[in-house]
Parts: sequence; structure tokens; C-alpha cells
Amino acid sequence: IVLKSGEISHSGMFILATFLTNLGMETDKIIEIFSAFPKFDENKTRYQLNFLTGEKGSTKYTCPTCTTIKSYGLCRWDCKVKHPLQYYRRQSR
Repeated sequence: IVLKSGEISHSGMFILATFLTNLGMETDKIIEIFSAFPKFDENKTRYQLNFLTGEKGSTKYTCPTCTTIKSYGLCRWDCKVKHPLQYYRRQSR
């Protein structure tokens, strides 16, 4: 909903992109998700995803910890986990 409305911050976009890439989601599927953003630019999105995954740089980025995400004001939950991937894995069992 926030992505579609265009009200997502740069930090929010980064967190979503790193979360999805760390799950192993294919770049084309992530691009499909991001295409809902009103200012979507496929070439920029593909470049940024390739950069985040280490394909276009030497660093592979991981999704920030819950503490970092909370410091950006992007999470209000207290789910007792330290990382969003940990939460996701628990919920998908």
C-alpha cells in the first residue's frame, strides 16, 4: 500500500529490496513488485538491485536488523526477533 501510494522513503525502499533479495527472490519478480511505485523506473531499479546483490559492485547488502529498521521509524512491532529474515522464517514454517 505504501509502495503504491508513493509514500515510501528511500530507507524503506532499501529495506524492502534487501529483504527480498536476501530471501532469494528473482530480480524480475522484485522489479514487478516495485513497478507499483508511481515514480518507478525499471532501468534504475534493475541497476540498484544489481548493486545491492553485489552483481555490480563488491558488496552484497543484507537487510538491516530490526533495531535499525525501528530507528528509521519503519517498524512498530515488538515481535521479539532481531532480524526481519528471522521473523519471516519463523512465520513460514
